[in-house]
Amino acid sequence: MDEKYLKNYLNEHFVYETNALCYAKARLVEINESEGRKQDEINMALESFLFHSRNLIEFFYYDRDAKNYSRAFHFIGRGKWLEERPQKTKLIEEVKDRANKEIVHLTYDRILGTPPEKKWDWPDAFSDLLKVIKTFLDLLPEEYCGNGINNLKEMLTS
Repeated sequence: MDEKYLKNYLNEHFVYETNALCYAKARLVEINESEGRKQDEINMALESFLFHSRNLIEFFYYDRDAKNYSRAFHFIGRGKWLEERPQKTKLIEEVKDRANKEIVHLTYDRILGTPPEKKWDWPDAFSDLLKVIKTFLDLLPEEYCGNGINNLKEMLTS
């Protein structure tokens, strides 16, 4: 793929995934701070948060090329990205695994009832992912930075 296509792709689709993650996190904060929280609203915001988290985790941490799948190293270079990206935290791994089992696919691994282990640590997961997002943006060559990426950088530093 040529550089212009990759720039446009990144400025639209990567920016969308990151913005959606940030919006879902903000919505979770609002819901959790409000009185009369409704479980359906929490579920919708949490599912959105986990879905976009999972997409970004694949983008950042899947090291194999797969046909038509976008990877962070396509924009930075495999060696540099693998060397400089933040280590995948236990929480990032848990979000990926649990989202696959409990959100994306209808599996028998879904947790029944409301035991403590069913709770999602989305605030810390967001913090871990934000470090990876910022590292990617810091390493991203200027030729891939368009309005979407520049706006995202500004949003994440304010």
